[in-house]
Amino acid sequence: MPLRYPVAPPALPATPLRSRGRSFYPLARLGGLLALLLLLAGPLAHARVFFVSAARPDNSGDGLSWATAKKDVQMALNLAATGDEVWVQAGTYVPTLVPPTTSATITARDRTFYLIDADVKLYGGFAGTESSADQRNPAANATVLSGDVDPAGPADAFHVLLTLYRSSACVVDGFTVQGGQAATTGTLTVAPSGRASLTLQRNNGGGMLNNTSNPSVSNCVFANNAATNIGGGMINTGGSALVTGCAFLNNNSGSGGGGLYNNNATLTLSGCLFAGNVSGNNGGGVLSNGNSSSTLTNCVFSANTCVVSGGGLFSGNGTSLTATACTFANNQANGGSSSYGGGIFVGSTAGGTLTDCILYNNTTPNNNTVPGREELFKGAATTSLTVASSIIRDYSAANPNNFYTVAPAGSVYTTDPAFVNSIAPLGPDGRFGTADDGLRLGCGSPAVNLGTAAAPAPDAVGNARRAAPDLGAYEATGGPGPANAIPAATTTVSAVQSAAAVPYTDCQSELLQLNAAPPYTLAGSTIATVRVLAATPVYNRQPYVRRFYDISPAANAATATAEATLYFTQADFDDYNAARGARPSLPTSPADADGYAANLRINQQHGTSASGAPGTYGGWAGPGPASVLLVPAAVTYNAAAARWEVRLAVSGFSGFFALTGAAPLPVALTAFTAVAQSPAAVRLAWATASETHSRAFEVERSIDGRTFAARGTVAAAGSSSSARAYELLDSKLPTGAAQLYYRLKQMDADGSFSYSPVRTVALTGAAVGLSLYPNPASGGAATLTGAAPGTAVTVVDALGRPVTSATADASGTAALQLPAGRPAGVYVVRAGSAALRLTVE
Repeated sequence: MPLRYPVAPPALPATPLRSRGRSFYPLARLGGLLALLLLLAGPLAHARVFFVSAARPDNSGDGLSWATAKKDVQMALNLAATGDEVWVQAGTYVPTLVPPTTSATITARDRTFYLIDADVKLYGGFAGTESSADQRNPAANATVLSGDVDPAGPADAFHVLLTLYRSSACVVDGFTVQGGQAATTGTLTVAPSGRASLTLQRNNGGGMLNNTSNPSVSNCVFANNAATNIGGGMINTGGSALVTGCAFLNNNSGSGGGGLYNNNATLTLSGCLFAGNVSGNNGGGVLSNGNSSSTLTNCVFSANTCVVSGGGLFSGNGTSLTATACTFANNQANGGSSSYGGGIFVGSTAGGTLTDCILYNNTTPNNNTVPGREELFKGAATTSLTVASSIIRDYSAANPNNFYTVAPAGSVYTTDPAFVNSIAPLGPDGRFGTADDGLRLGCGSPAVNLGTAAAPAPDAVGNARRAAPDLGAYEATGGPGPANAIPAATTTVSAVQSAAAVPYTDCQSELLQLNAAPPYTLAGSTIATVRVLAATPVYNRQPYVRRFYDISPAANAATATAEATLYFTQADFDDYNAARGARPSLPTSPADADGYAANLRINQQHGTSASGAPGTYGGWAGPGPASVLLVPAAVTYNAAAARWEVRLAVSGFSGFFALTGAAPLPVALTAFTAVAQSPAAVRLAWATASETHSRAFEVERSIDGRTFAARGTVAAAGSSSSARAYELLDSKLPTGAAQLYYRLKQMDADGSFSYSPVRTVALTGAAVGLSLYPNPASGGAATLTGAAPGTAVTVVDALGRPVTSATADASGTAALQLPAGRPAGVYVVRAGSAALRLTVE
């Protein structure tokens, strides 16, 4: 029996712009003329978005907003035209309609989600509040398309998804497709508008059926689907399917292609996993037949089984197979003496190439008559398959039963690749494409640096490939790199963050270090990218150090905390100093006799970005402002490693950019207060000691501490060396609000701006009887009294981020202790709807 794996979505980044290292650039990044032409041409100029939410009571809404969303996916699809998008909120959806048909007999099991008349982009993974597609998070917002059309009975939909006559502009992205049961005889004739009718076999393609169709399928999971004939997870007949970043788990078929069946079609698989799929005939993972071609890059096949041949993959007569940087492990062809190719079977009239791959521990346990062909079996000595730069466990040039054409000679190896965990391809988190995948390579693997330049970049997790890449779907990471090495070019690595200090390395250099020892909370799969430009980038007239970072945890990216140590070279600082203008200098030498290290700041830009450049981050939905200026706890030179090390506490993860502030500071803010004048008004007051080219102050308000909106603007002094006082009355408060958050946006004449700390105002339930002592507090320890027993008490910092919490005891007392290392300043203590200021010295 094959190993079984839990149904879980692949580890998708928070947005489609950054899907495990694959970047898709927005239209604005095209040339101006090209962008204009594209906007004026075709249906793209009139593209609409239709919304779907399982929480809606019915389909009476027009589907044009989350508030008026459709309840059923198909109802939205039927409204959409070519170029339109359908956004689906997290939840489970079942097919409700049968596609247009000329068949005389139909059943409830013929219901399916169908795309047959228009090239629509169908996206899952939304929380239901997003205003742009790059804010979605399919990993956190599981969106399930289920074949369970009869919850009370055993019968499920024949096909969960159906596409006919579609081009590559038809997109399915961010779904779990499960429970399809193509398990009967008979046919259904579907009649698309303006096209010839197509007759579909009800026993083919349980998860997804594509006929004469070229869909683009990304970031999906096909799990627990079945077909009594072929294509348990998916079937492609005719056309050209592009499948990227998908996982096929525990699907099965009676006659072939447990995970996927490709017939007279062109199939492109990139960064996909096939695990635990079963075929009663050939091709446990994938079966390609007829006049088909299959191109696989960065794919993983593990623990798939078949009864006859091709436990992982079967490429039949007349087909072409091109596999690059793929991993096949623990697959089986478990029939009798006629079972061949536990990993791969290639037919006698098939051909193609196998480059930079690993085939290890694939078996034909019941066939003892043809030793030496368990990993890869070629149907004849004349089979035109070229194998190069690969590990094949049972290869032997002297074995007459090895029908390999090897080029160049000596580039096929038999050594154990030393997988991190060979029997658990999903890793502990149950998700494919994350830093804990079991078939990753450690830095000590013999597969390291054996690949060719053909190895695709990035790898299956999103790691950058090195100049001498590794074999298989994963580039080795996580081991100790040389102590004095720092990447000279843009590099991406992944690691599994533990409650300790973890260096992020690519086995040749170290990018940074993250420490998540308590009280920090970062954990699990995390991807880190360092980008190194040739010269100092400038955004909004502000230069930044040419080396900058993006840190992307797979979970809790908005709230996780850690201590980060970022690395820079002296050359990075020298380049910045040459372009800094009037801004303060960074160290001009490792000795830093002038103390310029104190000038360094880190601008953290929250959200996601396709390019990772300053000013390109968006889609932030976490606490606090999207852009914050951080003061490092330490900036020191490590002489042994020949690098500057910048250590700072981080809350929430995204982009990190080093810089120095303007000189002199445009505004020296000395006070900012927000006081409730009544339940209907709040008075804001602030003061400055000096101003240089200041233009205005904008007061912003939030009801949740996350999303802020302007409430009024007050003109600034421009340039002044004397104290100035300002105020604004906010007299139009939101109805029913018990607590509001305010901040100042300080805008300068050159267009730059910065934010003040956040102030919190309680409008109801004033803190009568509550007291804090000592206040000011030394060492971050204070006691709150006068609260109702059992009241939750939370301490937040100036940006509204939780710092610590406690619960009032039976006497109404709560002992508060800020975590070690928290800076001095003003904090807010919340007890129910009441709030008190706590000054920490």
